[in-house]
Amino acid sequence: MPILPLTLAAVGLLLTLILLVRLHAALALVITSMALGLAAGMSPPAVLVSIQKGFGEALGFIAIVVGLGAVIGAYIERSGGGRVLADWLLEKFGRERAIWAVLLASFLVGLPLFFEVAFIVLIPVIWSLTKESKKSLLYFGIPMATAMTVAHALVPLHPGPAAAAKLLDADFGKAMLYGIALSIPMIIVGGIFYGKWIARRMFIPLPAFADLPEVAIEGKPPAVGLVILLLILPVLMIAATFLSPQNKVVQFFGHPFTALTVTALASMVFLGAMRGLNRTKLAKLAADSLAPIGGLLFIMGAGGGLKQIIVDTGAGDAMGKLLVSSHVSLLLVAFLMSGLMR
Repeated sequence: MPILPLTLAAVGLLLTLILLVRLHAALALVITSMALGLAAGMSPPAVLVSIQKGFGEALGFIAIVVGLGAVIGAYIERSGGGRVLADWLLEKFGRERAIWAVLLASFLVGLPLFFEVAFIVLIPVIWSLTKESKKSLLYFGIPMATAMTVAHALVPLHPGPAAAAKLLDADFGKAMLYGIALSIPMIIVGGIFYGKWIARRMFIPLPAFADLPEVAIEGKPPAVGLVILLLILPVLMIAATFLSPQNKVVQFFGHPFTALTVTALASMVFLGAMRGLNRTKLAKLAADSLAPIGGLLFIMGAGGGLKQIIVDTGAGDAMGKLLVSSHVSLLLVAFLMSGLMR
């Protein structure tokens, strides 16, 4: 069979395994990779080698970045740093401009933290503001969700954009800085303007469980200046490489691996050891932060395996030539295909 129909059939198989059979996405990706490779005429050993190569290439960079980001996020979350930052911004902005404070706090907290974790950290602030203002829950909830979603989708501290930067062989530092720059107008439009617009048209009351008491944070919360520094430290270190491109020391410490490692160690010291955590608790918190991303990394590695099969069977080249000859915008096709797959 021609390779393009086979590739489309493979995508259909992948979606069927995930949506109908309810198979784990990583297993579905591995099975689809094997099926596509064998159906395209690759020998069984070549199929396995191709999957292994793609798996390793996908995770060689991403696993370190995502893992270190998870460790940093865990210490910021457990120390109460996210809530401290939100409260400080609310005080500085004032209640009348609280929506902007929510937007900024959500974006900063959402840089190192996974969406789900950042959401749990800041949702008590949203409940409190909603209760005091008697506005729709969407008035403060949409800015929070928008800022975290955009950070998760565009800043390479998160798995998706990190994978995109790796697979497209993009400069990681530039991808991070451009992602942050692009995020600013997006979160303002989606969070502030749309948030206000939809909140006037849909009144969502505060849920009953929002009145439950918050979980107490052990020890005194960290200083807000320290929290902000730890949030932006890796960005500053990476940005320094553009100011001194010939300085090998700056380039070393500005590499994402080094910048995130330094920030992770600083988080362990200032948000952990100096707050009374012993070595056992420090190690356990770091280990606990890595556990939730194991399945995610497996999925991303399996996705890399499928990518390599598509490359080795010639499907990628064939699809590229077809799109070029069709004169359809490649950006539009990529946007629509990724939206459909998502």
